[in-house]
Amino acid sequence: MYQCKHKTRHLRTKTIFFLLLSCLVLIISGCLRGEQRGVSGQNYISTARPPLEISAPSLQLLGSSPANIKLPGMGMIGGVPLRTHITYYGSKDGPKLLIAHAELPSGWIWDANPWQSFSVNKIEEGIGGINFAAQTFLTIPYKNPLATDAESQMAKEQKTNDRWIVRNFSRRFNNDRHKIIIEYREKLSSDIDNLNAMPYGSANLLSEFENRARKAFTITAPTLNDAKLQQIPLPDIRLRYLDEHFFGSATPINTWPYR
Repeated sequence: MYQCKHKTRHLRTKTIFFLLLSCLVLIISGCLRGEQRGVSGQNYISTARPPLEISAPSLQLLGSSPANIKLPGMGMIGGVPLRTHITYYGSKDGPKLLIAHAELPSGWIWDANPWQSFSVNKIEEGIGGINFAAQTFLTIPYKNPLATDAESQMAKEQKTNDRWIVRNFSRRFNNDRHKIIIEYREKLSSDIDNLNAMPYGSANLLSEFENRARKAFTITAPTLNDAKLQQIPLPDIRLRYLDEHFFGSATPINTWPYR
């Protein structure tokens, strides 16, 4: 009789253990499925925080993968580590599209979206039902993250004036812990070095460029099935220039007066 009760109790304990283990596995797998970032086909997909799908049908997908990026300074030794996913479309001299999805560690928030020096047409633009802070500016040739080191060195020695015009779309999400930056770039064919003082005869250049930037990508709700999102190695992107000048600054929550 005692042995029978002991076996029954042991069986019950074992059953409960396996049930709890099964629940834990389901929760973990659900969490993993619940937040993914990567590409499906040619489209960048984030399944959570925020859930969205970005498509650039006229541009070639070159790579999409996590990137090890830190914001220098910010009062943290070694910089603030970002959980970042970079997706890159384009060709060598053709239009390019860069999507940077960055998440701050717990206890930090993004400050207001930064305006680049000498940027123009700074407005709020709605794309796919999401409002972005938009601006247009010229790249600094030797600090262009999409240029090679050789191209950067030539620009620094003023042997070339390799300028790109950029339309930047930026938005914070999830109580300002996440940020998505989308940049559409085209190489300048004319000798323009100041968008605030355009040469005679180039009045339509900005409006036509910004119109192409708006049409270069679409944003919709993610249409992901159970398949895992792909990670594609990035080409040579100089991640050191995706810094606080690109992403903007961040602040610890305990020093933020309104949080």
